Amino acid sequence: MLYEGKWWLHKDYRFNYASFIPKNMTPEELTEAAFNARKKFNSYSSIFRRAFDFKTNMRSIEKFWIYLQYNPLFRRETFKKQGMHLGKNL
Repeated sequence: MLYEGKWWLHKDYRFNYASFIPKNMTPEELTEAAFNARKKFNSYSSIFRRAFDFKTNMRSIEKFWIYLQYNPLFRRETFKKQGMHLGKNL
């Protein structure tokens, strides 16, 4: 464990950083791999491709509209929050 007990309250913890030591990689490698996965998932091409999935996001006009509104916001927040301090420990 990198941060004892309540890792989300630890003064050194950052948003989206590994909070434990994984078995076959370093915490830094895990943090980087997870961030790279988020970048790929939130890329414009991925958002566009997922928008036209008729089983989920195109199931109705309402779902499509919600998807188009939410995903750009989620993309911005993903990059904005990476590495931020959590809570009152600013």
